[in-house]
Amino acid sequence: MSNTELFLHTDKQTSNLAKIYKKAISEAIELYIVSAYLTEWDSDFSFNTKLYPSKFKFIFGKDFGISKKIAINKVYETLPKQFRKNFLVAENIQGFHPKAMFWKTKENQYFSLIGSSNLTNAAFNSNYEANILNPISEKQFIDVIKWITDIEKNSTPITAEWIENYIESISIKVKQPFNYFKMLANLTINENLLTHRRKQLENYQKNKDKLKIYIQQCSDGKIDNEIFYGKLKSILENGITFQPRFGWVRKGRYDNFKRLCQSLINIYNAPDNKKDKVVSKEINKLQKKNIATRKALLSELLSLEYPDKYPLWNSPVIKFIRELSIKIPSKSDDGEKFILISNELRKIINDMDNKFNLAELDVLIQHKYR
Repeated sequence: MSNTELFLHTDKQTSNLAKIYKKAISEAIELYIVSAYLTEWDSDFSFNTKLYPSKFKFIFGKDFGISKKIAINKVYETLPKQFRKNFLVAENIQGFHPKAMFWKTKENQYFSLIGSSNLTNAAFNSNYEANILNPISEKQFIDVIKWITDIEKNSTPITAEWIENYIESISIKVKQPFNYFKMLANLTINENLLTHRRKQLENYQKNKDKLKIYIQQCSDGKIDNEIFYGKLKSILENGITFQPRFGWVRKGRYDNFKRLCQSLINIYNAPDNKKDKVVSKEINKLQKKNIATRKALLSELLSLEYPDKYPLWNSPVIKFIRELSIKIPSKSDDGEKFILISNELRKIINDMDNKFNLAELDVLIQHKYR
């Protein structure tokens, strides 16, 4: 492999990309793999016995929960134990999109394989992909190692516990191809609405410490439902609530706020890498207890606290999701549904030229679909 090679792939024409991966992994004495997503791994890939753990890094991304637990576990189980500490996830990097492999052979040759292909079955078998294999210089290889080291600082080693707690996105059915950009074009970018929503988020920041005290007191049983309801309503009416008609009030005024507050405390205390899992778990608990406020109110409080992660969960958002031709699996419980909706809206935010958070996107959705 002394010359540049180009690998072009279509849904009807295969390439030798998988063979190149297999050959590179088997001959590398230094190996660095980065992939935005990890959904497929061939257990037949065999690492060179001359490859040392200190000369190996495998880093993948977890944006939107696309990486698959089964593939992550395959890599973890395939790797010798001394290599596992260098199998990492780009936990603290938003927008981790590289698709590349770099390696050194025993003949002191250096190579890069860079292109559009993630480590997915579709990338090897059905997608339209373009990748290029190049020999590189020793200096370039050293630059790669420095770059990998920087990524490593913002990554987390994979453990059996991490795999167990990881939440991947639910497989969804799309009736027909859709274009996020076309859908977003139908949302009027109203600067007055966006300014108002940003002011609501600012007001929340000014009042959230007081609100969280009341939530803790209600969770501990120190104040009852009626007192908590009054305090919550007075705070949200202070230029904060996303739902001026308080749609949850009619159904949830006499709800079990103590149980709701206990769920909120568990979510607030959850580490970022387990937040989605805890949110899903707590919503399911509230569903089993038939707590009516588990959707509109809980999602509003989550969106206020985590505007980049969680949307409002009400009928306008559901209508918007349906117009994307996304069918939410009917057998899913409420927790899974909410995380699915959150992931789909996170993807849209990632695709947008105007960078909004989910709370800002929400005000445009509410305006159009309410």
